[in-house]
Parts: sequence; structure tokens; C-alpha cells
Amino acid sequence: MKKSERLAAIQERGVTVTELSDEQYQAFVDATQSVYEKWAPRIGDEVVNAAQAAIDAR
Repeated sequence: MKKSERLAAIQERGVTVTELSDEQYQAFVDATQSVYEKWAPRIGDEVVNAAQAAIDAR
């Protein structure tokens, strides 16, 4: 299933999907850096790296 199809299926269920501009995305990354710094050591490199790979693939 393509990304556009997944988004359409989600929206059909009444979920509001907000897509961020590059600037908004970077602001979110910057604003949540302290959360990353707190939890990354607790959950481990394997989980953090897998999550980062999924984010980078977007």
C-alpha cells in the first residue's frame, strides 16, 4: 500500500492528518531534542536507530 493510500485510509476513519513543511518538521525536531536526550539511553541504541531509520525513510 502506498503512502497516499495509507493516508487516505486513515482519513476515511475520521483521523485528521497534518503534514508538516520542512521548517515545521525541523522546529518539531528542535523542540523535542530534550525528550530524545532523556529517553535514548533508556531504550537503547537498537530501538533508537530503527526509529531514526524509519524517520529518515519518510
